[in-house]
Formats: sequence, C-alpha cells, structure tokens
Amino acid sequence: MIGRRKFLVTTSTALPAGATVLGGGQTAQASVDPSKPPLNVRVASVSGNTVTLTWTPPANNNFWWIYIYDNDAKEFIIDAGKSGATLKRLRSGTTHTFTAIYGEFTDDPKHPGPNFNVSAPSAPVQVTLRANSDTRPPAVPGHVRSEPQGDGSSFLTTWDPSTDDVTPQARIQYDVVNWTGFTQFYGATSGTTDWGPAGVRAVDEAGNRSAVG
Repeated sequence: MIGRRKFLVTTSTALPAGATVLGGGQTAQASVDPSKPPLNVRVASVSGNTVTLTWTPPANNNFWWIYIYDNDAKEFIIDAGKSGATLKRLRSGTTHTFTAIYGEFTDDPKHPGPNFNVSAPSAPVQVTLRANSDTRPPAVPGHVRSEPQGDGSSFLTTWDPSTDDVTPQARIQYDVVNWTGFTQFYGATSGTTDWGPAGVRAVDEAGNRSAVG
C-alpha cells in the first residue's frame, strides 16, 4: 500500500500517452508545473527481462507519486520518496523506452479548483531485451475478486491460478494492476491488500502478459 489519499485526474496537458488518469476518488485538473523539474531517470541494471531504474527523488515528496511509462504505456506507480524501481518480467525481444512523471495532490475540499500539478516527462531511456522463442501469453487469472475491507479504505484481491504452455504454473508471476491502470505490485500472491479496487494479470518467464482479469 503506497498511501491512503485517493484522487482522479483529468487533463488535456501534453503528458505521456495514457497519463490522463492517475488516481480515483476526487476530480482535479492536471497541469505541467515548470517549477517541478523532470526526473533524471537512469538505467541502474538489467538482469534477464527485469530492469531497475533509478532517479533523484523530488525534494518535496508529500503526497507525491511517480508514474513510470514503458513505450508510452502505463507501467508502474510508486511513491516519490523512492529513488528507484525494479520493473519485473518485461516482454522479451522488445526495445523498452522508459519515461516518468511525478505529481502532487492537494487535498483541500474548500478549494476544488486546479490543484494537481505534474512534472514534465523525464528524458527517455531505452533498454533492448533479448528475444525469447516463447511469445504466447499465459491464461487470464480466473475468478479475480477485489473486495472492500472493514477499514473502509482497502481492498482484498484474490484470484485463481493461471496456466501457461511453457512456464510451469508455480513460476508464473502475478501483477496487481490498480484502478489507475498502473501496476501496483509485481509478483503478488492471491490475497493482496491494496488501497483501491484492482485487477490481476499473469506473466510468464518470457515476459508475455495476459489481459488483466
């Protein structure tokens, strides 16, 4: 769980593709704030089809989040106090271009006007992963259920195991994708608690991803 504040962002600002919805619960207008410098994203390491990125976190990280994009698609969300992230089981045989933005949410119901500011996108960094003969994704996890819990602010997500034609069932990875469309957890187990309703996808060892169930 990365936080307890929830928000919905709608914007026409020139952000990476898919950057319009960053949260849920309240409505705000997003705009690029020139006082927020882009993150200096670098590739720290590559191991198989796992890539670790690093950056210098923003000086003020109170209620800020970092959103990582892979080839302009939503990939991972992490709180902005972190200085890096490991992206697990990316698709093999693909050149991945990573960018990141960070944003601040001002939770002030008395002033509901424009209150969500984001940085400009970072300069892109690229990694090309070796090809793999396995290109078929695993089956969508079955019976995915995301149930609200008694605390009123969290959800318990459960699912049935997936299958794959190459990767043994015990080695299939499950990613929890929250309602923003970003991955919240890699390598999750059934019974994961998150701060909003979530879906689940299965990922084989070649990085082929099922649809989100």
